[in-house]
Amino acid sequence: MPNMFSDRLQPPFNLYIRNNSDYKAVISWGGSEVPLSGLSAKMDIKENERSSTILLSLTTENEMITLDNTTGTIEIVLPYSVTSEITWQRGSFDLILYSTLTEEVYYAFGGNVFVTKGITKL
Repeated sequence: MPNMFSDRLQPPFNLYIRNNSDYKAVISWGGSEVPLSGLSAKMDIKENERSSTILLSLTTENEMITLDNTTGTIEIVLPYSVTSEITWQRGSFDLILYSTLTEEVYYAFGGNVFVTKGITKL
C-alpha cells in the first residue's frame, strides 16, 4: 500500500482546551479521497517533544478519537471527566494513524495543546 499521507501538508495544529468542560475538535482529513477505514489512531500529549512522561493518551480504543471514513474527519473528544482532571497548562502532541492488519504507521499531524482553567466545577 503506498503512503497516502506522504504528500499531504501537515501543518502544526494548536488545540485549546478549557478544563471542567467537554472538549471536541473535528479535523477535516481530505474527505473520501483519503480513506480512513481500517485504520486506528493514537495521540500522546507530553510536556514537550523530548519528554518521556505522557500527560494524556487518546486512542480510537478509549474512544477519545473517532475516525469517520464517510466524511474524512478525525474527531478528538475529551469528556468533562477527563478535562476536570487536567492539572498541566501546556503540552505537545502528535497523532498517528496505523493499521493493525498491515502494520503500517502514518504520522498525521502534531502541534501544541494549551489548557485554560475553568472556574466552575461540577
